[in-house]
Formats: sequence, structure tokens, C-alpha cells
Amino acid sequence: MINSKTIKPDTMKQLIIILMSALFIASCTPERIEENEPPPSWIGTYNAPNGDTTFVSENGTYAKLEWGPKNNTGRFIFDSVMVHSNLTFTDNESITVKLFTPPYQEVVTSVGSGTFETNSMQFTFIIDGGGTISFTGVKSN
Repeated sequence: MINSKTIKPDTMKQLIIILMSALFIASCTPERIEENEPPPSWIGTYNAPNGDTTFVSENGTYAKLEWGPKNNTGRFIFDSVMVHSNLTFTDNESITVKLFTPPYQEVVTSVGSGTFETNSMQFTFIIDGGGTISFTGVKSN
């Protein structure tokens, strides 16, 4: 045990500075460092030549894709798309379909995959009930 009567004031100041420095370094955890990382390059808006649009954002550890056909009948929201390190992605989930006409919202199952390229993306998702969504688009932002 350290006896405070035998420690010189300058030594005590040095100990306090060392302890404060150690606390500061310990507070710089990996979580804090990750918060300053730039967003993934695949986030953005992608437009297809046929007029379809897909908005891509982060949803926690997943990607969120919102695909809308050119006829603007609604939006298909894929909110649990797993993006892999090689920039391929897969989807196997229940998705929300937001329609602009009744019934206004449906929940359906989606299974599919796709890839992000430098400034483009493509995917094919099979929707229960017999539908297929195929998209190839160029990033606009």
C-alpha cells in the first residue's frame, strides 16, 4: 500500500496524470472508433433505364432496399438484406409492400440475391404469390 506521507507532491501529480491518461485511453473503445467510419459505398439511390428506382440505406447490421416501379404503384421495402464482404447480398424475409391503392399495405415473403458494383447494383427477388422483381440500376448520388 502507498503511504501518502512518503510520496512527494510532484510524484502524486504524475500518478494522477498517468491514471487520467489510462482512463482516457480505456474510454476509446472499438465501438467509439467504428462510429467515425464513413458509411458504406453502396448507400444511395439507383435508377434503372426503365424508370424503376431503388433507395439503399443502412438498417443496423443490414441494408434496407426500397424498390419502386416506374408506374409508381407502391414501394417494396426489403429491410433485412444481408450484405456480404464481397458486396453480394441475399434476402430471405417477410417484406412490407406499401401500395397507393387498397389494400395499401401487404406483407409477403421475399427470397433472392444481388450484387453491388462500383456505381451500380442488380438483384432478383422472388415474391410469394408468383412475382419476380429484377432490377439493374446505376447509382445517381
